[in-house]
Amino acid sequence: MEPKHTARPIKLASLQGAFFSMDFETNQRVLSCAISAAAKQQVSILACPALCIPGADCEDHFLESDTVSHSWNVVAHLIPLIPDGLLCVLGMPVTFQGRVYNCLVHVLGKSVVLVRPMQGNPRWFRRWNSSPVEFPLPDGVAKVASQKTCTFGDAVLRDRTGITVGQENSAADIVLGCAADPYENGKYLGETMKRLELEKTVALYANHVGCAGGRLYYEGGACVLAPGAGLLAQAKRFALSEFELATAVVDIGSMGSKTCNETEVPIELGVLHDLEKATVPIKMDTISLHEELGLAATGWMAGRFSWSASLDT
Repeated sequence: MEPKHTARPIKLASLQGAFFSMDFETNQRVLSCAISAAAKQQVSILACPALCIPGADCEDHFLESDTVSHSWNVVAHLIPLIPDGLLCVLGMPVTFQGRVYNCLVHVLGKSVVLVRPMQGNPRWFRRWNSSPVEFPLPDGVAKVASQKTCTFGDAVLRDRTGITVGQENSAADIVLGCAADPYENGKYLGETMKRLELEKTVALYANHVGCAGGRLYYEGGACVLAPGAGLLAQAKRFALSEFELATAVVDIGSMGSKTCNETEVPIELGVLHDLEKATVPIKMDTISLHEELGLAATGWMAGRFSWSASLDT
C-alpha cells in the first residue's frame, strides 16, 4: 500500500488586469483590489502580469529613473495589504548596478523575498547572466518591509514542505508565467497554452487585458493548469473588466518535490483553513479566429477610450 499523504490544500490565483502605461495611481488601485480579493479567498500564490505596475507599453519611459522609483513607491503601498502566507508576484522595471532589468518582485506577507530578472525587450532591458546576489532595497520599501536587502537573480522559492516555486523553464513544482503577451490571432490556443502544457507541472499564467495606451492589445486569458488534469481555471478572454482572478485549489501535499539546480530561497506559504477539495478540471473557453478579430478590435477601442479618460482625470 502507498503511504497516505497529509492533505495540504492551497489556493492559487492568476491575475489578468487592465494596467495603463505610466498611470501608477490607477494601476496601484487595480492591484490593491486584486490583492484584497485574493486575501479574502485565502489565496496562497497570486501571480500578476509582467510590468503590471508601470504598464507594459511604457517603451523608452522604462529607461527613466522616475519610472523605476514610482514603481517601488507602489510596491511600498501594496506591501501592507499582503497578509502573511500570501506570495504576491509583481512585475516592474528594476535598476541594479546602473542597468535596467525586467523583474518580478516576490512579496511574501510583509517581506520582499526575491527580485528575479526575466527576459525583456533588449531595447530597454538587460539580461541577467550572473549568480544571485544581495540587492539593496529602496528606503521606502525597506522601511515598510523592515529589511534592507533581498536576493536578486535567478532563484526559486522552496516551501517548508519541499515544494518549489519558480518561473517558466525553471523545473520548479509550481511555475509562474507572469506575462505581457500582446494579442495575435490564434496565438493563445496555438502557442501560449501549448507552451504551458509542456511545463508538465502546476502552471499559473497571468496577462494584461485591454489597451495599455499604445498600439498593442492584450486579450487576458489568465489561467491555472495542472499536469494530468489540464485546465483548472480560466479568466474571460477579451474582458472589459478592470481585473479578474483565475483561482484553483491544489493539494501540494500530494505533490512530489522536484530537484532544482538554482539557488533556493526558503518561504512558508499559507494553507486553506477549510479543507477544500482540489479543483476539478474545466473545459477551455474556445473562440473562433473570426470572433477573436472582432473582440480584439472592440476591446482595443474600449481600452483606448478608458486610457484617454484616465488622462483627463
